[in-house]
Amino acid sequence: MKLNKKVTRAVADFFKDKKVHFVDQTGKELDLAPVAEYFADKTAEATCVEQVKEGFNIVVVIPPKDYNGKDSYQRSNSKCLIQHIFQDNCLKKNGQIMGKSALDNSLKELLVKYCVVNRTVKPLQIKGIPNAEFHYWEKKAGTCWSLRFKDEETFELAKSNQLLDSLSEKNPFIEHGLLWKDKKGRMTSDYELLARIDGELYGIKQSKLRTMPNKSLYYKTIEDPEFRYYRNKTGLDEYMSGIVYENHWLENGRVKYNVGKIGRGMQTTIDKVSVVRIINSFSGDILEEEAEKIYRMLKMTEVTFVKYKDLTVLPYPLKLLKEAARMKIEL
Repeated sequence: MKLNKKVTRAVADFFKDKKVHFVDQTGKELDLAPVAEYFADKTAEATCVEQVKEGFNIVVVIPPKDYNGKDSYQRSNSKCLIQHIFQDNCLKKNGQIMGKSALDNSLKELLVKYCVVNRTVKPLQIKGIPNAEFHYWEKKAGTCWSLRFKDEETFELAKSNQLLDSLSEKNPFIEHGLLWKDKKGRMTSDYELLARIDGELYGIKQSKLRTMPNKSLYYKTIEDPEFRYYRNKTGLDEYMSGIVYENHWLENGRVKYNVGKIGRGMQTTIDKVSVVRIINSFSGDILEEEAEKIYRMLKMTEVTFVKYKDLTVLPYPLKLLKEAARMKIEL
């Protein structure tokens, strides 16, 4: 709850003196006035306009599967920040407001875009690790996006294309041979994120391990794989009581960790339980004294602005890197 309130407060503090534009691109001439009214107590001004303008924009669209015309999606740039929201997530057929969490989330996403454009995490009321670097491989474009914190609040971005960039050998994914071709012929990597802290490079990837809330749950699944212990409140209370935030340990020269709340994302199969991730060093085994700086990096999972009200399972710089890649931000 404390973390949830923190991101809500950060969003409210940021937008209290800002203007947000609402644009209808569904082709159905929606009445967005109720949406503007909903944000009236969250922003200094919220207005309905015919097209996106410089500043903050929330664009209402219909789902792609229902859209037959020209692509209605517009991309953000340094002057015009755009967040799309599906019509069904904000307005009922009678025009009343629905999906308030989706509306709140749209403001949060606009705030994240602002932080990427302005290279700062200060509005999110979180801190970075000075001089730490993070690298993300965007396989669609074959590009390595990098983020380096200049101090606790500001960062710089860079990107390297494996085919077009003459300096691509400095790309850590290429330097350490971490790329391979998938079935579609795209270069990809098992590593979700690379981090360089105090000069040492570390990689984060999923393991095949999954967490169990308690022993009784484990034995119940062994006895009866079809037992739907997660389908009702009684089952959740009995087998999934308690909360797991960030849990980590050092094992065989590698750090293992998992993040999540018991009972979330576990409603269908045992495969949906919390994934254990592995952090390894590219210069040898991780020692206990070295692991402390990795644990500091893992504190970056204790934020909720990535998934809004849920902790992120990977350090939050990945969110900023992915957003920069989606925005095709100018560097």
